[in-house]
Amino acid sequence: MSSSLKPEIDIGIIANSTSPSNRLALKAELGEPQMGFFPPLKFSFGHLKGHIIPLDIQPGDIFSSHKMTLAREACLLATDRLVESGAKVVCFTASTKRLPGKNGVYLLEKPYYKKTIFSIGDSATTLSFLATIKQGLKITFEHEKVVVIGGGFLGLEAVKFITKLRGGRQNLSLLSAHTQNLHANIEILQGVKQLEEGAKILIVCTHKHNLDAQTLQKILAKDAIVIDVAAPPGISWPVFKELKPRPKRWSAGDFYLENIDYSFSPEILSFPNKNFFYGCFTEALCLALASSKSKNGNLKKFNFFSVNDANQALLQNYLRQIQAKVPLVDFFCLDKGMEVIDF
Repeated sequence: MSSSLKPEIDIGIIANSTSPSNRLALKAELGEPQMGFFPPLKFSFGHLKGHIIPLDIQPGDIFSSHKMTLAREACLLATDRLVESGAKVVCFTASTKRLPGKNGVYLLEKPYYKKTIFSIGDSATTLSFLATIKQGLKITFEHEKVVVIGGGFLGLEAVKFITKLRGGRQNLSLLSAHTQNLHANIEILQGVKQLEEGAKILIVCTHKHNLDAQTLQKILAKDAIVIDVAAPPGISWPVFKELKPRPKRWSAGDFYLENIDYSFSPEILSFPNKNFFYGCFTEALCLALASSKSKNGNLKKFNFFSVNDANQALLQNYLRQIQAKVPLVDFFCLDKGMEVIDF
């Protein structure tokens, strides 16, 4: 790898096309992909500059072994490109999180990555997600039922957070295909048919259960709140718009940043305006800021391929410094407006 190039960026983000229509939008904006990825989308935040490189893959491609291999090759080439351009931090987002291997094992083979901070952005996403849940719990009573759909990482974080806030008084159900070692008061459900009515807060962390309008109409309480952090959304717009009346809905896991700037259309990132930024993207921004402010620029003692207390404490500090806000917004129904809360 050449080291003679003048650094032009601080932050590298690797993402993917979210749909065939999104791929067409990327192609119209950036031109044809080469070597499995598109040219970068460029952004800035204060003195920090960044590139977002979209891989030419669709969300489901990583579940095919052949496509996974090709995607990993493209991902590593894109990582090379970002590090050559000066990126101190490289974040793997959306469907690219698995491509570096567990704890970035495929990156450890390359000695010129020794000074690069790698992340999958889940810590900041989790912080935004839990802030949204906390806001929902504030406007409900402690005895009212909460249902979490999906027992993956974010689903379990939601369950642990609610358990901590409510103590032994939680009225909490988790729909998960796997039995979890959780608090005895938590009801574990293994199928959609087991869901009962009365959910005041429905937290959706996966799109694997194919919830239909009839099921949702049955389980949602009056004046329910739906918090959807899944990507793509766990409850699709065609299903959600059938609900009568439509419940309050918050799209979760993102931040609202006053000073983010770029020249491409925010619709390419599936946002209505450029102040919205994904939680994982925001983590990369915070880590670049932390790296530039630390005495030796070294954050290597942290493992940003996982979510832990040390990561979250560090990120909370920088999220406050950049005055990140958490949007309470429904991207399905923007005409309803939004509220932003301080992080």
